[in-house]
Amino acid sequence: MCGIAGLIGGERLLEDHRNNLLKRMKNRGPDSQQYIHLNFKNRKNIEFFFSRLSIIDVNPRSNQPYTKYNKTLIFNGEIYNYLELKNKLSAHYSFDTKSDTEVLLTAYHHYGINFTDHLEGMWALAIFDETENKIILSRDRFGEKPLYYLDDKNQFIFGSEINYIREILGKKLEVNYEKLNNFLVYGYRTIFSTESTFFRKIKPFPKSETWEINQSSKIINRHCYWKVNYRENKNISYVDVVDKTEELITNSIQKRLRSDVKLGISLSGGIDSSLIFSIAKSKFNQEMDTFSIIDKDPRYNENENIKSLIEKYNVKNSYEINIKDYNFLDDLKQLVQYHCSPVFTISSYINSLISRKALEEKNRVILSGIGGDELFLGYYYHYLYWLYDKFQINDDYKNHLLEWQQKTGSYVNNPLIKDVENFINNPSSRDHLFNDTDFFASLLLKKNIENSYYEENYHNNLLRNRMLNDLFKDVVPVVLNQEDLNYMFNSTENRCPFLDKDLTEFAYTIPNKYLIRNGYTKSVLREIGNKYLPNKINYDLEKKGFNASIETLFDLNNTSNLEFCLDDGPIYEIFDRQKIEKFLKSDFHSNSFSKFLFIFISTKMFLENV
Repeated sequence: MCGIAGLIGGERLLEDHRNNLLKRMKNRGPDSQQYIHLNFKNRKNIEFFFSRLSIIDVNPRSNQPYTKYNKTLIFNGEIYNYLELKNKLSAHYSFDTKSDTEVLLTAYHHYGINFTDHLEGMWALAIFDETENKIILSRDRFGEKPLYYLDDKNQFIFGSEINYIREILGKKLEVNYEKLNNFLVYGYRTIFSTESTFFRKIKPFPKSETWEINQSSKIINRHCYWKVNYRENKNISYVDVVDKTEELITNSIQKRLRSDVKLGISLSGGIDSSLIFSIAKSKFNQEMDTFSIIDKDPRYNENENIKSLIEKYNVKNSYEINIKDYNFLDDLKQLVQYHCSPVFTISSYINSLISRKALEEKNRVILSGIGGDELFLGYYYHYLYWLYDKFQINDDYKNHLLEWQQKTGSYVNNPLIKDVENFINNPSSRDHLFNDTDFFASLLLKKNIENSYYEENYHNNLLRNRMLNDLFKDVVPVVLNQEDLNYMFNSTENRCPFLDKDLTEFAYTIPNKYLIRNGYTKSVLREIGNKYLPNKINYDLEKKGFNASIETLFDLNNTSNLEFCLDDGPIYEIFDRQKIEKFLKSDFHSNSFSKFLFIFISTKMFLENV
């Protein structure tokens, strides 16, 4: 896990300028910061910057930029199958290190532009191929590792963080207020709906793509190397689905346990992270510290679930993090400055406390359960799409509806999801994703706000299309972005065993009928969980995760907190102050209002510090 940045074309940066950038990159790579100057054959400028967090082969011989075969690589991430790939390539090449870096560069040298087909892992990388006189940029399948770029006239700039691009440019960036307004009204789902950021001209590099850039700093080829769709295997049995899923999850976990430094796990008390921990412990006898958030609010408290797992496996080091022990405003301000954007959700803020504690306990790698919901049907609204399928084919629909009402449905608070009949009659509606947006828009000075969110058409099955949008469009990309920044702020790496190529491709062949059984979502994971998990976790239907109410973090009865919200600042070039004051002094307890207040505070900090 590292930080990368680069300038292609343009004027060579001055030494002080370069040093300032390397200092800024230290969070992502405290163990080494390096710079290299290269040239195209026409003498056009190439500058690569790298900072290293040593995880695999911590010896300095594996530092980057790494040069071999007339090629120079900078790389952020981990190649989990590097040992298997190294074994294949060893028939043709000798290796000087024990790192995945050298294996990655050798794979490109051997396979060419299709080298990503042979990789399992997470990455954002740049390669200068001196022989071919071109730059290769690539990002992993799920976008676990961030990469941003600015394509500006005769120069192309890229970096792991937007702050790196700003540092290379040496000037302030122009805020993208259209993006910001959409976020304030419609929330996090709009963040990656379009190829834009909170700054004009800066874009996120697309996941699952590899680009070639020539000596004129022009993109000459964009190659999308991976796509997933739903292709139902009608011939597979439920037993075979469960067995294959367990095999693939186990293989994925095993690869992601490869580390030369201490690792732990972010343990929520839900089935996803609990299953990863349990398999790692049972199958591989892996010792791991566990990190969990404790909130006394019963809507988010999973302490009993966590304790049941800790006791079952006799965990040596389990850390409970009480969110009230931290200074919310001070901590959030630090995060906003580092993120170079508003922090997107309350969950993201809470997650940052885990990475902070992990650093204190010298854990450099943390596993998490990201992706389990999107692969195996974990959200309440997924259940309604599944019911719609049953309604369409009249497959004992009334009994399935009764199961929903008696079990999962009893935990739902969102009125638009509670109303199953309305959902069944309007299956294409997405109102349940955007609660109370008319009210939030009414607080703006300019009312002509338009929702930029759109749903990608992956498949004509509504359930699978929604799950794929959650995976690739509007949920997982947001979580990955925030977790990467949070963990890198604390010089720690995050790994996601559910985000595995083979597991994902298999999950989207599983027939929909196997996703829910006897009123239980995630039936496949629960079937596996019977071997590993306490019943308290395995059959808990209430979805909590790492979350909290804004009222837990920020007391509006506190005069100074209210004054902070109403203080002068650029936020009131967007919002009507009188309406905001009225809103803050009103009684509100809905989840959507809590989310809005958080992003209001976060955005206020962003605009004041940008």
